[in-house]
Amino acid sequence: ATAVYSLASVPLALHYLSKERFALWALMSAIGGYLSLIDLGMSGSVARLLIDHKDERDGGTYGSLIKTGWLVMLTQGVLIFLAGFALAPAISRLLKIQLDLQTEFIQLLCWQGAVLGISFALRIFSHLLQAHQRMDVCNYIGTSGLGLHIALLWCFFHANHGVFSLVWAGFAGAVAGAAGLCLACWQLRLFPRADAWGRVSWRHFQELFGYGKDLFLVAVGSQL
Repeated sequence: ATAVYSLASVPLALHYLSKERFALWALMSAIGGYLSLIDLGMSGSVARLLIDHKDERDGGTYGSLIKTGWLVMLTQGVLIFLAGFALAPAISRLLKIQLDLQTEFIQLLCWQGAVLGISFALRIFSHLLQAHQRMDVCNYIGTSGLGLHIALLWCFFHANHGVFSLVWAGFAGAVAGAAGLCLACWQLRLFPRADAWGRVSWRHFQELFGYGKDLFLVAVGSQL
């Protein structure tokens, strides 16, 4: 599905965008990869540690890990959002974006940071499914999301939103995908009881960070 999406999206973008704005799209994808390093390996860490407690979901620890992990990812999402807005002008100058594209690039980077921030804040549902060995559900929803994304991308391109079509389609896709994952978690009863959520824990944060830092180093090496 990912291969088909790539084969379809690139010609679609080249049909509606000039070469300069297509280059902005490619550049934004690369910058998004570096912004994602703010994850610090915490996503993989949350899913991994939830596995240890998934069969005791009403004991308090399971719910505490969910709340702690979600708070961490929400914080990361806010940081990405703020970084996109604060650093966009400096990145534009650093990368020597041509003058007639600078304003568009800055706006695009700000919105891209917002979309990435939202996707970070909503990742917890996929980690719950992964911990319960339901990656099949994640894959079905992900495949459907690619179909939705390419359809929305075409609609926004056709409506003359230009390179910002990438942002609007990404935003709608992120929200729709998270809603589907949340519904799947609810139907599969992966959440703890209302009185068994526990509290946000500093100890659990230390466990998450301790495992996540090694995953972060792997991610940095891969990105470089």
